[in-house]
Amino acid sequence: MKRVLVIALVSVFVFGISMVTMADSLDGNQMSVLLTLLPYARIEVPEGLDLGVIDFYEGFNERRLDATLNLFTNTNVHVHVSSRGFGFENRFVWETQPIYYHIVQQNGNILSFTSGGSHGGWGDYGFNWTGEMIEIPFRVWFRRINADNFYKIEAKEWTDVITLTVSAR
Repeated sequence: MKRVLVIALVSVFVFGISMVTMADSLDGNQMSVLLTLLPYARIEVPEGLDLGVIDFYEGFNERRLDATLNLFTNTNVHVHVSSRGFGFENRFVWETQPIYYHIVQQNGNILSFTSGGSHGGWGDYGFNWTGEMIEIPFRVWFRRINADNFYKIEAKEWTDVITLTVSAR
């Protein structure tokens, strides 16, 4: 019986030493793990912007409509905004272009472009990743029309389409 007990103790001792030796050899090894996240962005825009009804008889000065664009991104991005235009931009010469779009940039600069035009792209018109949703103030500004030219635009419902393109920089 003593012999069985001695053999058992020796076996436990040898097994324990081999486990400690194995643990020591595992502690010295390392394995790296790599994870790559691709750039991704999503921008939420209002379903539509309605400047309402313009009545020249009542006397019209200008109208502004403010909205917010919500940008979600995991990287620094460029934002390019373009307008299809209302279709009456080139029908006659305005005293001033009547429809402007404005984006207020993070540093406070206002980026403006007229309907039928665009702004943004590969300049300093980007937004830096913040780890939070980025609110971009957006304004449509319908400026006063020269009172002598009001009759040159047909009375009907006019529409424009604004396209926003967000790309990683």
